[in-house]
Amino acid sequence: GDHAETGERSTGILPLGKVGMLAAAGAAGKTMALLQLALATATGREWLDTYTTPNPGHVLLALGEEDLDEARRRIYAAGRLMRLTDEQRTRAAQHIVVLPLAGSRLSLTDGQGSPTPAFDELQKLLSESEHEWRLIVLDPLSRFAGVDAEVDNHAATTFVETLELLTQSAGNPTVLVAHH
Repeated sequence: GDHAETGERSTGILPLGKVGMLAAAGAAGKTMALLQLALATATGREWLDTYTTPNPGHVLLALGEEDLDEARRRIYAAGRLMRLTDEQRTRAAQHIVVLPLAGSRLSLTDGQGSPTPAFDELQKLLSESEHEWRLIVLDPLSRFAGVDAEVDNHAATTFVETLELLTQSAGNPTVLVAHH
């Protein structure tokens, strides 16, 4: 729209302290978009060459479908697409914490909608860090939501309420979940 014509950049689309979802069909590029968002947040660069990151800082990437080698490869590829400088790559490495969780089902809520020990561990990791968290990415929803969250409104609501607890971490981070 008007932003492209005037050269202006958009800001404020993902406010701190909120829970959101990036939803699209399978293999649509959700993870790559979220990795680029993580890099933009860690470095202060624009996201998708359009959206500013006025609150750069630390990012937690909980990737349920990648092992460490795959996560590193994909982050490197995202950085190449963004044409990160060596300085920005260094900053990204210092500001992004990756949890490669391939093969794990780490439901953050149980069948009654209560936080699980996996949630407690995640919250502990965030609170024991000295970082000011700006972004927490959980990809994909199916690895972190309870078994009923995709078919039961109450379970989905309690899952989102549990994620809202993560926004109270130091830095008031945005929490984004990928879903297809």
